[in-house]
Amino acid sequence: MTVRGRSRSRDVIPVTRTLDRGLALLEHLSLEREATLSALARAVDMTPTTASRLLETLKSRGFVDHDSATGLFSVGLRAFTVGSSVLRARKLDRVALPAMRVLGDVTGLPVNLAVRDGRSAIYIEQIEAPGVVRLSVQPGVQMPLHATAVGKALAAWLWAEALDEALLSAPLSAFTKHTMTQPDDILRDLTRIRERGWATDDQEYQVGLFCLAAPVYDRSGNVVAAISASTLASLVDADNLNGLAERVMDAAWEISAKLGWYKPRGETSPSANDFTD
Repeated sequence: MTVRGRSRSRDVIPVTRTLDRGLALLEHLSLEREATLSALARAVDMTPTTASRLLETLKSRGFVDHDSATGLFSVGLRAFTVGSSVLRARKLDRVALPAMRVLGDVTGLPVNLAVRDGRSAIYIEQIEAPGVVRLSVQPGVQMPLHATAVGKALAAWLWAEALDEALLSAPLSAFTKHTMTQPDDILRDLTRIRERGWATDDQEYQVGLFCLAAPVYDRSGNVVAAISASTLASLVDADNLNGLAERVMDAAWEISAKLGWYKPRGETSPSANDFTD
């Protein structure tokens, strides 16, 4: 007996279209980070009523969050959970964990692994430490590129067009008095990061907190992640800064080697000269 596939009847088409439109809303939110109902409806060319119904469905499943005070929608944690399965499939977090644990043990500091998503850094793995520093950042949380060490490490090796879109195409928020928000200041900082191979956040996102991060490369030399260690700003001085940088870079290089990056320790890719005018 031959079993034939189901014909594409009318009752199938609306369901498929609904799914497509819901995904379009989610994709637009991932680019904008936050948007109102009317802005989302315009962006994906649907009526506010339809957009509202779809967003409520996505919200009920945790793929979308809604701030009733501001009226803004944003991507929910469930979207990260599903998306992070791709990272797990690529074994990025699994590959990184041994080096992260060693870094945490050697320094006694909390260690984070992050990847870039548009204008944000997303933490995908964390090793807690028994010391005095406690971080409330959990995997899945989005952080600004310009005000965090992992964010700047992820942004420093972007080409000009991608850097402009990710970091310089819109006004940047100041989280503390130390946050750099001017393009010229940020570009100078990124140049220093490429030259030395590591980035810092010296109370730029949170007063009293210091973070140091280094980039993780894949086999093609692309920066695919950043690893960081965090401590109190009051505990960092000229005597221990370079030592911390060496340990974080060692961990980043170990992860990179496991991902297929073959160049000697200390040689970044591409060259810092490739980013100059």
